[in-house]
Amino acid sequence: MSDPQVRIDPARWGTAIMAVVVGLTFVFGFGNVLDLALREAPMVQLRPARRLLVFASLVTLALNVAEPLISGHIGRALFDAVGPLLLIGWAEVGPGLLQAIHATSDQAYKQILPVAQNSRRW
Repeated sequence: MSDPQVRIDPARWGTAIMAVVVGLTFVFGFGNVLDLALREAPMVQLRPARRLLVFASLVTLALNVAEPLISGHIGRALFDAVGPLLLIGWAEVGPGLLQAIHATSDQAYKQILPVAQNSRRW
């Protein structure tokens, strides 16, 4: 038989499920943004994925800092805010940075290729 002392806490289950959903949103969201940025997709195509990442980061930020702020632990709230704020920053800066790195490496490769081909003739 079931133990009458065992209780299911819906808030704990809801929090666990929400953490998994938000985590998967980050994994697939950053993967898609990375893929689009490396394929040199225009910003019009990157914008929806970036908006989703920023929204998920804001939800994570709210979930992380709500309980510490309510209980008056300002230091813990500030510490827990660092991760989501970094995710927001990378969602904004990351695609452009990846495109710049990719363009620079392609440009450098094109400049080095003729030199390498000329050196093979010796």
